[in-house]
Amino acid sequence: MSEVSLESFLGKTEKEAKQAYIGNLVAGVKQKIIVPLIKAGISKEVILKTTQNYISQGYNSILALPSYAEEVLKVNKGEGINCGVLIGYPLGENKVESILAEIKTWAKSKVNEIVVVLPLSDLKFNKCKLSEKIVKTLVKLSKKKRVGIMINSNYLNDVELADVSKRLGDSKIDKLYVSTGFYKDPYDVRFVNAYKKVRTNAIIKYAYACASNTFEEVQQSLQNCDFVLTENANSILEEMVSKISL
Repeated sequence: MSEVSLESFLGKTEKEAKQAYIGNLVAGVKQKIIVPLIKAGISKEVILKTTQNYISQGYNSILALPSYAEEVLKVNKGEGINCGVLIGYPLGENKVESILAEIKTWAKSKVNEIVVVLPLSDLKFNKCKLSEKIVKTLVKLSKKKRVGIMINSNYLNDVELADVSKRLGDSKIDKLYVSTGFYKDPYDVRFVNAYKKVRTNAIIKYAYACASNTFEEVQQSLQNCDFVLTENANSILEEMVSKISL
């Protein structure tokens, strides 16, 4: 019996078939990457260019500060990429009334996801009383929007991480963003494991938000989480492709 070439059925050379396979893998990784627009002082021009760039390259999600989200929506026009708004970054220390009002405002907008940074002082000293109120408000919106919370975990010790996890363990949010604070600290799997260990009954996606400056950090983040925020997606994916051998 003659040897069968699957490539011949596809009308592709072996090299073209490998490239298509790698392209599918890269597309899958892009679905797990969230592009952050959460640094202060980004101009409208940069927001426009960044959004257009990531739409054209097939990324799935952008998470933006409220002042940037409207600009992303103007570019996106409801197509191409999901836009999330991040309220209260980085420490969530706004008055809870203003946070709830902002959630209500964005609930009427075209953003796909609403994420709120829970107040750090409330997590550490107030037994999550304000945070639970915020989470309940988000859960009520979960039929209309995807909702998430961000917790600045590097400001919490191991005991506090466990306590926060238990108190928020029954919430029906879609996604937990495990942050290292001001988006500058290196990856630390301890934070993710602390939540996963306690939140066994919660159906929740984990997104890791750290500096993610290296291929190794992003790789480790993706192995332990469902999503990762990284500004260096393109260069990291290029390095990933260069390391693939078939």
